[in-house]
Amino acid sequence: MPQSLGGIELKHLGSEQIGSGADSPDAFERLLQGETQKERYRTLLNTLIEWRELFVARRVLDFGASAGTSTAALLQLGAAEVIGVEPDLDRVKLGAPLLAQAGLADRGALLHVSDTSSLPFSDGEFSFVLANAVVEHIPRPREHYIRELWRVVARGGRLMINELPNK
Repeated sequence: MPQSLGGIELKHLGSEQIGSGADSPDAFERLLQGETQKERYRTLLNTLIEWRELFVARRVLDFGASAGTSTAALLQLGAAEVIGVEPDLDRVKLGAPLLAQAGLADRGALLHVSDTSSLPFSDGEFSFVLANAVVEHIPRPREHYIRELWRVVARGGRLMINELPNK
């Protein structure tokens, strides 16, 4: 019998599977307001599961984390720790309690970083960096921001830029 997470069928990945086998939404999804937010979360889970081997059991940076939807998805899919950075303090204030209520705050956090072109992390601190649905919101020229993302990626790590709906 296939397992699912929020109605998404989850694949066998080695000897383990993700989720509890329930067909109901996970704790984070249940906290989201409105079907649009829930659908975006499910879509992100579907996208990230294909790339899970890049971040499972690793320390991850979620760049432009907003209210933590991508942070929660990374944690649900097996990231060891996720630090989300977001320049909008109101989004951090909205998302941090959601992570806590979903039981994810022990492995995930949202940080307000007003200038994301200069991240408060050491070189090579993260094995995986995700920039989801954020690049189009970065002021031009964007080269400095992209260089900053690469700066915090560990040797052999990966940077994933996903979802550029507005290019």
